[in-house]
Amino acid sequence: SDINILSSSDIELKNDVSITSNNSSVNMASDIKGNSYELNVQSGSEVMLGDVDINMLYVKADLLKLSGSNIHTSKGINIENSNLIEVNHNFEFSTDITGQSTTEIRVDDIKANNNYLNISFVSDSVSLGGFDKGYIPESIKVTSDNIYLNKDLSARKNIELKTSNIYLDDNLVVQSDSGLMELSGSRLYGNLHNLTLKNSTGNINLGRIDNINNLYVYTSSSANLTAPVNSYLDQDYRGVNNLKGNTIDLYSEAGSIYLNNITADKLNASSLNNLYLSGKIITDDKAILLSRQSSVNMSKNAEIYGDIINLKAKSDILLSYINGQDMRIESSNGSVIVIPTVPYNIEGDTVRLNIKNNIGSYSSPLYVNVNRLIIESATNAFINGIFKYQEVQGKTSFSMPELEFFALIRGYYLDLDEFKTIDSSIFLMGINLFSVADDAVNTDEDIPGFYSESNSLNNHLTMK
Repeated sequence: SDINILSSSDIELKNDVSITSNNSSVNMASDIKGNSYELNVQSGSEVMLGDVDINMLYVKADLLKLSGSNIHTSKGINIENSNLIEVNHNFEFSTDITGQSTTEIRVDDIKANNNYLNISFVSDSVSLGGFDKGYIPESIKVTSDNIYLNKDLSARKNIELKTSNIYLDDNLVVQSDSGLMELSGSRLYGNLHNLTLKNSTGNINLGRIDNINNLYVYTSSSANLTAPVNSYLDQDYRGVNNLKGNTIDLYSEAGSIYLNNITADKLNASSLNNLYLSGKIITDDKAILLSRQSSVNMSKNAEIYGDIINLKAKSDILLSYINGQDMRIESSNGSVIVIPTVPYNIEGDTVRLNIKNNIGSYSSPLYVNVNRLIIESATNAFINGIFKYQEVQGKTSFSMPELEFFALIRGYYLDLDEFKTIDSSIFLMGINLFSVADDAVNTDEDIPGFYSESNSLNNHLTMK
């Protein structure tokens, strides 16, 4: 039969107590006290507890119902093999452990009934299951040395996981309807699983992420990743365990995205507002980086590597350094503002630029070292460096501000057979070399250090 231990005041432990029931429920839905003693309750059915303030609590049951508002222990809390915890009030689990501890919550599901859930352990581990559909908590805060997530985790407002380490035991979705999703102080180990983070109206803050398979982040506010995200087992083992087919997918509906030191196979970041990039962004396949309504901002130390690189913004693009095979830079209503780097801003095979306003400036031109330079559109393009094939389209004025410098030091050869222009002009040292209207090289101007071998587009300039 059921075991009922109830009191109109308190249940006070005078010694360590063990209660075992194979198939019957254990009802202790009263306040339980006993700072120096332990309570061990095991049931093949359900266990009901009120407020608890004791030395140590161990519970093993199919269902644990908590009618009070807190469980506090001096030594530790162990809730094991429970299929469900049901919380009927705002509830807090807490411990005061100062030495070796044995604290752990292992549970399949939590029925929180829209209440606030706070799990605060000084040390050791919290292993959390998910929440029964329709019974998610108002907010959840977990403080512990280690947090193990084995099922989807949801809250109506804040989700705060304050811990040194978070471990994924399965492919998971962590979702909040509003409020803050705070994981920035933690190091998350993906164990080759997928992680999806969704926050309807609040910010998502992440710390370091290692050994993740696919990471998907969706928010209507800001997503902030200021620590490395690695699709490899660990930075120390990056060359040994190179995981292929891994994707990091970040999407912000109404905020900005901050990225620093990202390593993945594929990276997709789409921000409504600013997209901030710093550190090394390394992809084996492609990096698509988009600001839908504002700017893409690379810091001075930012470097992007990948076979395919696409930087796209509505406003300006602050460019420091990219290196790839197929690179595309687009701005529908802004300019490319160059952050000086040594010796080049762009290296690789092919780069295409489609810019509303200017590419670089006379005092801060874009330095390139590529096989193919294709300017699809720009008002003014100020570019120096090395390019074997050039194509300038649209009404673009193309300038090479440092051509005189190169000519005086080592000579310079400009092969116009390989320089295609469509309705564009070319300027050398501020002199209009030719335009489509001329349909020929303009030899009326005196270009210091150069002469033209013929008066047509199919010629070249060389030093006198």
